[in-house]
Amino acid sequence: MTEYTQQRFRKIGILCNPKAGRVKNKTGEIRAQSESLPGVAYREARVPEEFAIVIKEFVALEIDLFVIIAGDGTIHAVLTQIFNAHLFQTTPVLSFVPAGTTNMTALDSKMNGKPELVLARLIQQLKEGSQPQIKTQKLVKVQCGKTESQYGFFLGIGVIAEAVAYFQNNIKKTGLTGEGASAIVFIRFLLILVFNRRQINQSIIELHSDDFQFNQGPCLVLLISSLHRLLFGMRPYWGSETGALHMTLVSEPPRRLWRSLFALLNGKGHQLSEEDGYSSHNVNKVSIKMKGKYVIDGEIYSVSPDAMGIEVSADTSVSILQPEELLRA
Repeated sequence: MTEYTQQRFRKIGILCNPKAGRVKNKTGEIRAQSESLPGVAYREARVPEEFAIVIKEFVALEIDLFVIIAGDGTIHAVLTQIFNAHLFQTTPVLSFVPAGTTNMTALDSKMNGKPELVLARLIQQLKEGSQPQIKTQKLVKVQCGKTESQYGFFLGIGVIAEAVAYFQNNIKKTGLTGEGASAIVFIRFLLILVFNRRQINQSIIELHSDDFQFNQGPCLVLLISSLHRLLFGMRPYWGSETGALHMTLVSEPPRRLWRSLFALLNGKGHQLSEEDGYSSHNVNKVSIKMKGKYVIDGEIYSVSPDAMGIEVSADTSVSILQPEELLRA
């Protein structure tokens, strides 16, 4: 269950990624909007090396609200740097403005709309001096071998990794962004799966957690997330356990895929059968034995040569600012 608190902010840091898909020629407007807040520290950064510089500046300024104007990939990169470097004595409250190619994290926090309009609403809320409400949410922490941990809100394996690779190689360069661009990829791979136009590369995995074990076998889709909704408002999980992370597995080959889609994508999977290849659990920690690629918040990674797979856990939390319109609902 999501926990809520209230907090006032003294120092605010805003990081904008000018390369984000929905920012484009709006950086001047976004900068002017941001700097209208008294005492705000506004910075622009494009790559992880620049993110690290901005984070250190914000640590020195002792910010207590960190606004990220970007997409899922930038948010994932910033969170990974924050929690691996341990620079903040107290991690600031986070706020996400949807400005990237994909924006599941911001949309899950009800930050929906054009980035300049979402930012304007957020700034107005902060200027009014109200005591905003904060929710606490778990991160998906991924450990692969001896490499540094990675932090985000969504992990995908199997056809998800192939779909993201297709998006990056074929759709992203067209300039299409947002859920409309993702819909093209989603529909394409859905048609492939349903009508078997060609073979999808599956991942061979073995899952272990404290409560269950999945024997080694082909996996069509595996997703683990702390988000309440994914693309297009989908809720493809129905576990009843108390774990903080939603995990859903579709084995290969699933039976009755076409007839199962609605239940699978809308949280009604309790109607489906594990014998047919559909299962969902809420977990706090899971070990995944695998080789190949996995996706964290839209970024593709490969299992390192020294590792047999990845470890996923929910031992890290962040605080996220709730938009004013949500509080009035």
